[in-house]
Amino acid sequence: MLEALKKIPAAKVAGGVAFVSTLLIVYLHVVFGMHAGALWRDEANSLELATVRTFSEMWANLDYDSFPALFFLVLRPFAGVPASASDAELRAFGVVIGLLILGALWLNARVFRIGVPLVSIALVGFNPMVIRYGDSLRAYGLGTLLMLLTLAAMWKMLESPTPRRIGLAALAALLSVQCLYYNAILLFAICLGGVAVSFRRRQWKSVVLVLAIGAVAAISLLPYLPVVRRVGTWNFQFKAPITFAFLWGKLSGTLGSPVETAVWAWVILFACAATAGLWMLWRRSDGQPAESRDRLLFVLVTLLVGTAGYAGFLRVLSYVTEPWYYLLFVVFAAVCLDFIFASLRPENLPVLLRSAFALVFVGISAFPAWQELQPRQTNVDAIAAQLQSLAGPEDLILINTWNYGIPFRRYYRGPGSTETIPPIEDLRFHRCDLVKQQMMSPDPIAPVLQKMDETLRSGHTIWLIGGLNFIPPGKVPLVIPPGYDGPNGWVGGNFYETWATQAGFLVQSHALHFERVRVPMAQRVSHYENLPLSAIRGWRGAADTAKQ
Repeated sequence: MLEALKKIPAAKVAGGVAFVSTLLIVYLHVVFGMHAGALWRDEANSLELATVRTFSEMWANLDYDSFPALFFLVLRPFAGVPASASDAELRAFGVVIGLLILGALWLNARVFRIGVPLVSIALVGFNPMVIRYGDSLRAYGLGTLLMLLTLAAMWKMLESPTPRRIGLAALAALLSVQCLYYNAILLFAICLGGVAVSFRRRQWKSVVLVLAIGAVAAISLLPYLPVVRRVGTWNFQFKAPITFAFLWGKLSGTLGSPVETAVWAWVILFACAATAGLWMLWRRSDGQPAESRDRLLFVLVTLLVGTAGYAGFLRVLSYVTEPWYYLLFVVFAAVCLDFIFASLRPENLPVLLRSAFALVFVGISAFPAWQELQPRQTNVDAIAAQLQSLAGPEDLILINTWNYGIPFRRYYRGPGSTETIPPIEDLRFHRCDLVKQQMMSPDPIAPVLQKMDETLRSGHTIWLIGGLNFIPPGKVPLVIPPGYDGPNGWVGGNFYETWATQAGFLVQSHALHFERVRVPMAQRVSHYENLPLSAIRGWRGAADTAKQ
């Protein structure tokens, strides 16, 4: 049996599997680009920030997105100032970045001399989370691409530290941290991998070069310290007590896309790669070529430090994370796993095993991935189009919560007036600082309730985007005091629930009709922004309410 396997042209089999897989992945990216539709709230926020009038205005508003400036500078000339690119053109922009990530997987395989990418192309290419959020109009895709290029450039510099390679490594590292803050953690891991190889070779000049590149990239982030400090005054709205078990649960949701069994594949691959890699490095007399041993050391240190560092960073950050927080790590880990397995043994059997894994994984994942890439990103554009014909100039469009007003502002061009819960005067960005101000006010939604009251009394319609909270008959909404910055941090209650209940109580008490309005959609919509539309009409006074 083993003799028969040795006769199989493993390199050709691996190349065929990788080539066919690549074609399927290209198709999946195109599927997403054709079905994603309009921009959801986070994407609309990034587009607004990238297309403000001046660069100084962009810098002043960096607080209201999650990234350094590079992505917005790249998007700006493509989108136009003011934004003029269509949704289809912006989707094409994202798909191109996603395909460049795919190309970087092949480039890195060539740089590290492992043949073709098999494990990484299966784990990354057929993960719909990676495609959906890597191709979205956010910095995750470009940041992931730059991280892969940094990994390759650092290895090339370690092979031969020529001025050109040193410059490319420094440039890639600098650009990567200027695109995603998370890249600073993985750059630290890459630098430690480079230092480990340089120490083993006793190349002290390389140690200095690697540390210098990391230091320059770190120093480049110092201008963002004021941004981070300002964000720190209101980011409590995203924070919660976070444990490593919580992080693993969220990460599993990304690893297990599109099939839950993928989580076990990841666990087994990671454990085998770490164990086998450490074993091979410990056994110094196995005849392994020096280049292969150095590559194994570099990637193994990078993977282990990067994994611990990424988890630690998210733990300290304490944000309630979503799948896109893990996209960068998933791609990074998959590439490292691929390189580790390729560095263990170059013979036919290991190559065939990697090919078999890729083939099976692709067979299991391809169709579910295709299905998961069908939903649109949002239905807010469809709601806006419908309200342009339904809502009159005296009607009120009420949006709960306020952040859905960001994409609605992009797509609505009708006569109806718009209010959000709570009222936010600037709906270009995620103005969480203004939300905090409302939380510190004694009765922030009183103006909204007054407009709701006036609209119903005058016989006009409230068009509700989102939902409200309703309480049992005979009960009244709870009133919570304004929040404040105490000596031990923020002190405040559940404002969003309270505001939604206050607005819902007015509807319960005085509206005659509350009905859902069907929003025609030919596609499924992502659950992150699939909003209901309701019509609220009629008025009944206190006496009518008492009779009921």
